[in-house]
Amino acid sequence: MLSPPFEGELFHYTSSEALLAILTHKTLWASDINYLNDVNELRHTLALARGYLGPPSLKAALASERSKLIDQLGRRLDNIRYHFFVFSLSEEPDLLSQWRGYCPTAGGYSIGFSARALYGAARTAGFELAPCSYDSTQQLADVGRVLESAFDSYDREVHPQLSPERRADAFFPDLSFRLGRLAPLLKHPSFSEEKEWRLVSDAGPSDHSAINYRASRRMLIPYLTIPLSSGEVFTRIIVGPSEHQALAIRSVEGLLKKLGLPQGVVYGSAVPFRTL
Repeated sequence: MLSPPFEGELFHYTSSEALLAILTHKTLWASDINYLNDVNELRHTLALARGYLGPPSLKAALASERSKLIDQLGRRLDNIRYHFFVFSLSEEPDLLSQWRGYCPTAGGYSIGFSARALYGAARTAGFELAPCSYDSTQQLADVGRVLESAFDSYDREVHPQLSPERRADAFFPDLSFRLGRLAPLLKHPSFSEEKEWRLVSDAGPSDHSAINYRASRRMLIPYLTIPLSSGEVFTRIIVGPSEHQALAIRSVEGLLKKLGLPQGVVYGSAVPFRTL
């Protein structure tokens, strides 16, 4: 499911506060997927799984015991709770929909990263870097592979003398983990222009002291940190559409100089300034 290094740049759209924290501390914050803005991403994966499990033709092709298991799992899908942490990036350095969706209206920043350097830092922190999928046919196939692999494990490991309901109870945690690992990478086709990549944690940490919390306008958001190995991971910074873009560029250049980070890598967005 997860990819080898992407030879290029990936960009994270964010606010001035987050830009300052990332550059100063050379650390990324990966948020608990349950607290992301678009909960429909999680529902999308569940809908794919339900669609794969549900067709009568599939049930008819399976043994009676497997069919009973599918019925039990179908009733449990809405109870899946993912415990993964993610950090979002894009192949696009200067995209209007990204400025609108992820940055304050007063102005934002697109931070460029070396994908190869980012990949190494992520692996050290227990994360994987992978592109999101927007193709519905491919997504259904990916979900199907996860489910069939889980069924194979179920057939080998779950005690056959248990009732279908008890067998489903024993099997469900493994299925939740497998679908949860895939869910952050399946996005609705309407968002395909974003060309999104994500850093995805291996799993939620067993040591809860590793989880940090940041304040949002509505609640506290759990997150994990991803230390960056050096300033060389940063490739360029795009200052978003803003009424004071020239001043913003100047201040970012000053910050890079103060922190000893690469110079001459700050640019203004080509998107005309309007009220985003």
